[in-house]
Amino acid sequence: MSFRLPPARRVELVYVLAALALAAPQPGPGARAQLPGPDDKRTGIGLATRAPAAAPDANGARIQLDSDVWDFKDVEYGAPCEHVFKITNHGRATLVITSAVASCGCTVPTLKRKDIPPGQSEDLHVTYDSFRRGPFEKLVTVTSNDDARPRVALTIKGNIVSDVNVSPLHGVYWMNPVPREDAGGTKQRVTLTTSRLPQLVVRLVECDNPHLEWKLVDGPDARTRYLDLGFRKGTPAGEFNASLRIYTNGGKDSILVVPVHATIQGDIILSPEHLYFPVSKEGKLQEAEFSVNDRKERGDLELKSASDLGGCLVVRVREVQHGRQYKVTAGLRPDFRKSGVFYGSILLRTNRAGDDSVKIDYSGYVEPTVQPANVKR
Repeated sequence: MSFRLPPARRVELVYVLAALALAAPQPGPGARAQLPGPDDKRTGIGLATRAPAAAPDANGARIQLDSDVWDFKDVEYGAPCEHVFKITNHGRATLVITSAVASCGCTVPTLKRKDIPPGQSEDLHVTYDSFRRGPFEKLVTVTSNDDARPRVALTIKGNIVSDVNVSPLHGVYWMNPVPREDAGGTKQRVTLTTSRLPQLVVRLVECDNPHLEWKLVDGPDARTRYLDLGFRKGTPAGEFNASLRIYTNGGKDSILVVPVHATIQGDIILSPEHLYFPVSKEGKLQEAEFSVNDRKERGDLELKSASDLGGCLVVRVREVQHGRQYKVTAGLRPDFRKSGVFYGSILLRTNRAGDDSVKIDYSGYVEPTVQPANVKR
């Protein structure tokens, strides 16, 4: 079956095709027809690709290391923990090490010579603080003028073993805020174990915070002891930080230090908990505001006063919901003339027992004022 246009329609089609041909741009004399390539942005056909990167300089510096990873395996607690990576310049120009930075403060890279001539080597000493228990894996990033490998990542890993192990390894944290009325009933457990000693003995427990209490509990065998932690009655609201020191019959690691952190929630809720002063597009410091709320919503909250302890701010208070919520607005004093970072605290006085004095910290930054060069002082 074939499809044929009527004569009148065929004439119309010829006119349309001719018009389109005349409207299309014509190549100039001597020009050659070009087919659209896969990267031709003009045609819309195919995907445009980025320009190829410049080839590395054949006469530049070339960094090479004897290894990228070092595994210490098991290291005794407190024993020296250091490895030396050898850096060699296999290029034709001087290799310049601009930085060697560790991913954690517990790891220290040291390089005596940062300019390494062609064909020569230098030692990169990496030391790990072994007064930390348990497995570790840290990175050291070496940056140089090698345009082929400007950054090289080195890894050290291992496991610090000891006579006495503690869990949780990095301290005790109450993840959720603890209401003050429930503080006496919430507990966290510290587990002490040994696989080397025939018996684990806890000789003494000390703490630098008088509001933390503990109870020593026997484990299922002579090599396990538990320490149940809680808060004493009357623990004040706010951030709770303590350092627990546990003295055992271990060797070098006979003293275990366990950090403890929690947030004790009183009747007063501040939102936000820290006050930051925003800066407008014009660079001017704006006012900041926070709310004071009654967590128990009893309807009898009274905010008696709000005063700045840092001497930087003018503070205003307004009641939003009677006996339930207040708004506190703060701005820089008109006579404030300092530049740079400023900080301090606002003290709130309320009618709530246990929350009669509440503090909120604040901070901000004032742009330095540039003096004209032709002004005489």
